[in-house]
Amino acid sequence: MRVSDRRGLQWVWGPLVTLCLCGAVGAADVVPLKAPPASDPKGYEWIRMTSGEWLKGSVERMRDESISFHSDELGDLTLDWDDVSALYSPHVNMYFFEDRELDIGTAVIRDGEVIVTTKDGTKTRKRKDLVSIIPGRPREINYWSGKLTANLSVQRGNTDHVEYGAIATIRRETPDTRLRVDYNGSYGEVGGVKNTNNHHAEAHFDIFVTRRFYVTPAALGVFQDEFQNIELRLTPGAGMGYEVVDHKKVEWTVEVGGEYLQTEYLSVAPGQPIVDKGGAVRLRSTLALEPHSSTDLTFTYSTNLAIGNGTNSQHGLAVLSFEITDLLSINLSFTWDRVDDPTPTSTGVVPQKDDYRLAAGIGFTL
Repeated sequence: MRVSDRRGLQWVWGPLVTLCLCGAVGAADVVPLKAPPASDPKGYEWIRMTSGEWLKGSVERMRDESISFHSDELGDLTLDWDDVSALYSPHVNMYFFEDRELDIGTAVIRDGEVIVTTKDGTKTRKRKDLVSIIPGRPREINYWSGKLTANLSVQRGNTDHVEYGAIATIRRETPDTRLRVDYNGSYGEVGGVKNTNNHHAEAHFDIFVTRRFYVTPAALGVFQDEFQNIELRLTPGAGMGYEVVDHKKVEWTVEVGGEYLQTEYLSVAPGQPIVDKGGAVRLRSTLALEPHSSTDLTFTYSTNLAIGNGTNSQHGLAVLSFEITDLLSINLSFTWDRVDDPTPTSTGVVPQKDDYRLAAGIGFTL
């Protein structure tokens, strides 16, 4: 081969070799990381998905087989815990396990293990025994969360109408306990005359025995509806609950309990008791759906089955929520209240059995 031929081959092979080397370097650049950067001045928490993708941000909560995670770029995310292959947290968080043990410290979760670095040393546990993660140290403020939806309807002109309403939820969650407080009420006037005055509140204190089963040693229901002739209905009781379906997109919980039922009426016919006292069996079911990452749909149904004096009652609430920002949402709600056997007033008026209410409002996440 002539020298000139060799030079021609050099002009061909040289660029080819260079392209191959550059391609190899480029390929190496896109290989998924096996661990987050060793140096992270902002102290992000890192999640590695089973797909190999990495997310950086902060853990807001892990429970019920899902994890809430905030990313500066993607906003608030709710991820299926099974889709998370690893978690690296340089922050001090609380890790609660099936045997009711609590570890507090920084942690690495990978290869089926939870490795927590505490002030007393490093503790290693099985990931399948992890029940929940609560951010931060055991401070009271870290246990609380809530949401308030305010409704307002105003009409002026030939008919003057105004109606106020609110739906509120407050939660206090520790690794093994939960306090639930819920309120749903409205007040309205037409032409300056009151036509709506309805208030429904419940409080439950739950203790988780397992990941899905919990007992409720203390619960209280309070109901008032002027136009159902109910001055005050109290239902203190206790019960238990079970999370039948626990999925990222679908959650279904059922509860059963026993209650003391006391109902005081605004007025009654002559010779009738103004207060009924007895017992009741309480059934409650909650179905939560997430058809889209920014849309939530929740159905709640409860009934009190009276034993002895009193009457059966039912309550239903459906809420469709569209998230605008991390703190604001637009909510549509439908409320149904029923008293199976209404008590007539002193004037002989028998209230309707069913009340319905459709409302729209702005929700504020606390």
